[in-house]
Amino acid sequence: MKKILFLLMFPLIINCQDSAKVLFIGNSYTYYNNMPNLISGIANSKGDFFQSISQTPGGASFYGHASNPTTFSKINNDFWDYVVLQGQSQEIAFSNSQVNTQSLPYIKQISDSIYINNPSSKILMYMTWGRENGDPQWPPISTFDEMNGRLRLGYMRMADSVGALVSPVGSAWKYVRDNNPAITLYDADGSHPSLNGSYLAACVFYAAIYRKSPVGSPAIGNISQADANILQTAAALTVLDSLDQWNIQDQFQNTSDLKPSDNSIIIYPNPTNHNITVRVSNFNGNFQTEVYDLIGNRLQISNETTISLSDYAGGIYLLKVAYDNKFQKVKIIKE
Repeated sequence: MKKILFLLMFPLIINCQDSAKVLFIGNSYTYYNNMPNLISGIANSKGDFFQSISQTPGGASFYGHASNPTTFSKINNDFWDYVVLQGQSQEIAFSNSQVNTQSLPYIKQISDSIYINNPSSKILMYMTWGRENGDPQWPPISTFDEMNGRLRLGYMRMADSVGALVSPVGSAWKYVRDNNPAITLYDADGSHPSLNGSYLAACVFYAAIYRKSPVGSPAIGNISQADANILQTAAALTVLDSLDQWNIQDQFQNTSDLKPSDNSIIIYPNPTNHNITVRVSNFNGNFQTEVYDLIGNRLQISNETTISLSDYAGGIYLLKVAYDNKFQKVKIIKE
């Protein structure tokens, strides 16, 4: 009954325009069928605006992403609303000890760079799906359900480790397999997504980013409208029925509800050739500054209000100012 009532409510959702600027860091699971472009089509049909670029080298793991300078170049290219992180299809399904040593450190490294570039960015973990017949190389993931379950738990654990949200594509995938097995979600290799699978992923991402239902969007390609409706509904039920479970918050909060801070930070001169000075108004308590490069390496830490950049090469750096149990991050330029 809850789901029936939920579906009946979809047409009542107010169709106001929202916009999202998204960077996808992934691999062929994102690249296949140009999945970000499918999200854009759904958003456009709903009167929303979606802009994205992608970094999707084939088979890339989180180590591969963290070892690729292009990853950080694209992170620092704009102030993203969301940055989507997706690893190699098996890696998050392996043992906890393997994930902790071979994936988590690199997820944290990438996440630190995202937050330094824009503290307001939201990281969105791309929970992928189990292979059609599981992965025979390790018995705990030798069936779809086993592999899909470990991916779900793994991506949720990784999200909790870096304060990320989750796009639960794998959970929607299981819903469709269990309830509509005639819809083929896989490409011929039993791993990569068919157009149906990519469209399902796009519907999940639309629901996770905009907190709106994709139900009612027109079908695309050779997907029938009936099958499109099934995939749209599966995504809506998976995401919108369980927002708290996926750590999803409202990006499109009315700024009139937000209270201004009592503190204001003045940083000058910026750009600078040598020193930069930090002033905080209405400040009482501890004070600390930290300087980072754009890859996330901390270069210095100080309790002084005057910071020397004389020894640094020209370029952009991130200054973190902590005060009164609060902090702000600001880009600074060394000429």
